Amino acid sequence: MSRLNSLIQARNQQLLTPAAQQRGFTIVELVVVIIILGILAAAAVPRFLDVSDDAYLSQAESLRASMVTASAQMTGAWNAAGRPSVRVIDKGDGTLDADDAFLNTSGFIIDESSSATAQTAAVTDCQELYVVLMGPSSTPMNATAGSAVTSAADAITEAKAAWTSASGSVDWFAAKKSATASWDCAYVYLPEGISTGGYSSYFTYTFATGEFSTITEADLA
Repeated sequence: MSRLNSLIQARNQQLLTPAAQQRGFTIVELVVVIIILGILAAAAVPRFLDVSDDAYLSQAESLRASMVTASAQMTGAWNAAGRPSVRVIDKGDGTLDADDAFLNTSGFIIDESSSATAQTAAVTDCQELYVVLMGPSSTPMNATAGSAVTSAADAITEAKAAWTSASGSVDWFAAKKSATASWDCAYVYLPEGISTGGYSSYFTYTFATGEFSTITEADLA
């Protein structure tokens, strides 16, 4: 037993020598550490990407929910007032013009200064509808300037062109429908710009039914 204790003490003294204390990692140990770090990074990066997409989706859902709530409040106020024939939401200047929003005969918000029963959207009407619902100090939104769109893919294409025109200063874009689209306005979110593979999402609004679609996410082509 005493011999064993002597051997242990001798080994401990050997480990405490300056040469032993200065010994670094071997090449094999370093390679093993690098491999482990690589595996961890490969597992973690997709999770971080998912977190970013979740944050973008949350932002889009927040704006959509706010528009749904504001639209429902306007329809509710019109119903509470006895459904008057004058169905206009004045932005506050006292003059009915293209900046104002109208409710259609079903009480759902549209934006058409020429007629309170119209079911069509001009180029900037979808943006103006958003401003009426959310207020001028809300998240900036540009109207797309191109021709009317027939699909969500067209709306994203229009939004990408508007993003370029705006020099990337705005993330949200409003596109109007064409005569054949099943919805009237599309709202496109481009938080990462227009790079291929970048994040985008969108939702639509239909005048006739007052319906906002659910959020759809897509990678940019």
